[in-house]
Amino acid sequence: MKQAEKNTLEKDKRLIRDYIIPGLDVIKGFERYNENLMVYASIMSTYATDARISLETIKRVDVQGLNYYKITIHWIKNASFDIYANQIGEVAKDLERAAVNDDIDYIIHNNPAFLKAAFRLLDRLDIMLAYIKTVKRKSIMNRSDGMFLKKLLTAYNNYDVVAADAVIEETKQHQVTTNA
Repeated sequence: MKQAEKNTLEKDKRLIRDYIIPGLDVIKGFERYNENLMVYASIMSTYATDARISLETIKRVDVQGLNYYKITIHWIKNASFDIYANQIGEVAKDLERAAVNDDIDYIIHNNPAFLKAAFRLLDRLDIMLAYIKTVKRKSIMNRSDGMFLKKLLTAYNNYDVVAADAVIEETKQHQVTTNA
């Protein structure tokens, strides 16, 4: 491995270690995809897009839609385990088992909390992916953009809407100053 490749790998490792998303083991995922950050990010991006669509389709569950629910929750379970979103995968596994057993009451009772947790994971994943994209495009974007995204991620993880709005305003002001 050339020195430049080693340096890039070390930077990617540091970048991925900076992110702690509850329920997602980014280190294991990064290692699973041969420590290739762009491959791992691409897989996570596909997961986020497809999972969001699938989750939308299972917001309402009834006996007539149980077959579709089984198929969809099965996909979500497997895809979640593939990227090491193990908490979501485990809950999906329980919901799939309930669907196989026609236990609609269990699903109706547990699906809302599952959806909430899954969408929260996807939102955090979206922020992380945006940050990775920003860092990997250093030559195009100003380095301070990464700082703003880190601040935004911190605000989001703390459920601090006021802080997130402040970061967005700070970013707008910085763009005006930088582009002037």
